[in-house]
Amino acid sequence: MRIANVLPVGMTGYEPPQGSTDAEVEVVEMAFHVFPANAVDMLLTEATVLEATLKAAEAGFDAVFVNSTSDYGLKAARAAVSIPVVGAGLASMTLACNLGQRFGIVSVWPEAVREIHERQLRDYQLGERCASMRFVTSEDELSELDQETSFYTEMRARKPRMVDRIAAAVERSVEEDGSDAIVLGCTCMSPVAAELAARTKVPVIDPLAAGFATTELLARLSLSHSPAAHRPAPTRRNELVAGMVAAATASLAAAELVEEDCGPYCAISPAGEARPA
Repeated sequence: MRIANVLPVGMTGYEPPQGSTDAEVEVVEMAFHVFPANAVDMLLTEATVLEATLKAAEAGFDAVFVNSTSDYGLKAARAAVSIPVVGAGLASMTLACNLGQRFGIVSVWPEAVREIHERQLRDYQLGERCASMRFVTSEDELSELDQETSFYTEMRARKPRMVDRIAAAVERSVEEDGSDAIVLGCTCMSPVAAELAARTKVPVIDPLAAGFATTELLARLSLSHSPAAHRPAPTRRNELVAGMVAAATASLAAAELVEEDCGPYCAISPAGEARPA
């Protein structure tokens, strides 16, 4: 069984835990990455996920894992292929609904990503099941992402100062907002998931583990998304999508827009170190 782990180009350190010995996981890269802080860049990001999904299906993968809690391009990808496509966000939120009545989203990223999660909650009709969203860092801290030490590197290294900040947000979500399960707002938060779970009384869901486990389960059960819910697109769209993404990639490279215009969110993502997921 082969599972495609869809990630932005050059990303490392986002390998999901494998639940069985016969599941082969391979990275299928998105052509480029711009942080979707607006509708235009969201459209570009979703196109790259769609194109990566089409490549994975053509290469014979059994399932696709969109390695992002934001589920970029999930709806379009499901309309494009018949193999199961799973986003870490939807998988984690539905798991949270299985574990409690209302869940909280706690993200290491700042308030700017709220709109992404609000759109997910609307699309998934889970607004009433979400008690709150908590964002640990500030907009000002994003300027530190290109430095050797930042909130991102401290979290990935499980530094106590950063873990304490996230744990405090988890506790506020539980005690003040009434969350009885917590969804971590980024697959990048996987390294601290176990410690956070040990420090609170409610389940804490690691979206990297939950999303991949769901992907593997569907592939193992030979189940996929319903064509009645995700109307299949004509196969001829494959070449059109590939052409669109190739043109956008060339344009971004020529104008050097990746580093100049995408702002501090992806200050070091072209090098494959960090990006909101």
